[in-house]
Amino acid sequence: MPSDVRVKLIDEKKEREWAQVIFAPVDGYIEGGGTGPVPMREVEWIDIKRIEMKHIGRLVPNRPVDHTEMIQAALEKNGANFKVLEDVIRIYHQKS
Repeated sequence: MPSDVRVKLIDEKKEREWAQVIFAPVDGYIEGGGTGPVPMREVEWIDIKRIEMKHIGRLVPNRPVDHTEMIQAALEKNGANFKVLEDVIRIYHQKS
């Protein structure tokens, strides 16, 4: 996914830094830039930037690319609990 992500853990007061990649190395865990591996039970939410600023060239301004529909479709397909906010899509952890 081209969009940046960040994670907020339940026991931390502040969310983690933005990272370009986040993945699940094994079931029940996530890992990414500055995060992980972390058990999903410790995750409060995950933010995904909806808009990517695509670099076109040195003399051309960056172009915004909206990934909202693609992200929403993937989350809905997987039954995720999420909300579309101003700049991000926030995925809330579902405790099992």
